[in-house]
Amino acid sequence: MLYDPKWEVKTDDRELFGVRLRPLIAWLETKPAAEEYDYIEPTRCAVAQYLQSIGRSEGGSVVDFWPTPEPDHKDYWLFHIACTVPWTYGAALERARAFAR
Repeated sequence: MLYDPKWEVKTDDRELFGVRLRPLIAWLETKPAAEEYDYIEPTRCAVAQYLQSIGRSEGGSVVDFWPTPEPDHKDYWLFHIACTVPWTYGAALERARAFAR
């Protein structure tokens, strides 16, 4: 039988600030799509809430995206998912899924 690249399991090893893409997507899927999060409030941003959901303290879940990564930077993915308007869980989920493709 000939090899077919479609048989390979694709994994995404992106990780930043303790956030991995696939578990973040799974968490976003549990949130109400239309519900808004507050990116400006450090402990209420989507990433902070995710980190709190996996056991980080409120103070330990604050993520600093300064300096803002450029689109071609390897860490841009998390910034784009959490910081791009609109700040709804459904929109963040769609942005996260786009990075997972």
